[in-house]
Amino acid sequence: YARELIVDYGVKKLIRVGTAGSLNEDVHVRELVLAQAAATNSNIIRNDWPQYDFPQIANFNLLDKAYHIAKNFGMTTHVGNVLSSDVFYSNYFEKNIELGKWGVKAVEMEAAALYYLAAQHQVDALAIMTISDSLVNPDEDTTAEERQNTFTDMMKVGLGTLIAD
Repeated sequence: YARELIVDYGVKKLIRVGTAGSLNEDVHVRELVLAQAAATNSNIIRNDWPQYDFPQIANFNLLDKAYHIAKNFGMTTHVGNVLSSDVFYSNYFEKNIELGKWGVKAVEMEAAALYYLAAQHQVDALAIMTISDSLVNPDEDTTAEERQNTFTDMMKVGLGTLIAD
């Protein structure tokens, strides 16, 4: 749907809000992650650029604004790399956990494709996520009801970022 927003409606700034699973022991449930960059195990980018590892990065201005807005709200916020995976719980569980040791903050499924489309169409994009569960701290999780009713910080940051321009 992001492509349609860009091509059909002329959207110039895209902010994705959603949930992610922590891959890093320092990133806990209910905290925010701003995806500075997104690695991926998907072939979506390799199909277009088989000879390159094209980096998927956020727009710095959106990232910077979102970070400062979150901090001004007093929200615990992490900035860094995420893994955009074709599947949330994969057969590569141990490799995904190892990525967390390399500083990857979380696993999710959309940021890399969003950043790729943004680069392709010269628009700005940022992914903001709330950690809903942890792959490294199994005691940390949230219920569907909690996710539905309490994960509003990322929305406040996203909307604040858009109107800060």
